[in-house]
Amino acid sequence: MNYQYTLISNSSENRSTSDGSDNSNPTSSLNIKRFCSVLSREVRNHAFDLKYSSCCSPAKNYTPFFASDLARVVSLKPIKCLKDAKRLRFLVEFVDSTNVWYRRPFDPNTTLIGEGSWDAETNQLSCVACRFLDAAGSWNNTRVGNCSTRITLRFPAVWTIGKTSSMAGEIWSNKNVTELGYFEKIMFESP
Repeated sequence: MNYQYTLISNSSENRSTSDGSDNSNPTSSLNIKRFCSVLSREVRNHAFDLKYSSCCSPAKNYTPFFASDLARVVSLKPIKCLKDAKRLRFLVEFVDSTNVWYRRPFDPNTTLIGEGSWDAETNQLSCVACRFLDAAGSWNNTRVGNCSTRITLRFPAVWTIGKTSSMAGEIWSNKNVTELGYFEKIMFESP
């Protein structure tokens, strides 16, 4: 109930440096009175298609999880939103099927928990996501840790015939290439 947002800040560490983002002509910042309703409605109603690097293969680790198959979609499920602070808590679920709307049991091995903050300067949601650790069997020893995953989500400023996604973003690790848990940047967009 009194959750403190301690992971996310508007520091450059939590921002993507990808040239895939189009902030050259940013949209106007979300209206503070509509922040939660817009994000909750838009994010909850989308399963985002994941776009891996062209050299990606299941043999290497290209996701936040050690899995043999690459997830095809990711869904963001808001838990709590603070409209005045423009902050959000959510679950990030990686799924290997495009049918994400049927009910599945919660799987801590393919789900992250995160918090995000709207960055009015770049007009994007900047997020930090963490893994569920020691979740095998019983929830008694489960804890949240390894908060090295970063996510950005933005509403593109311009739609074209070739680029019709209403939302797009990136998922990446803030770890070095040589560190355990590092993975290549993943792009995603609404279908």
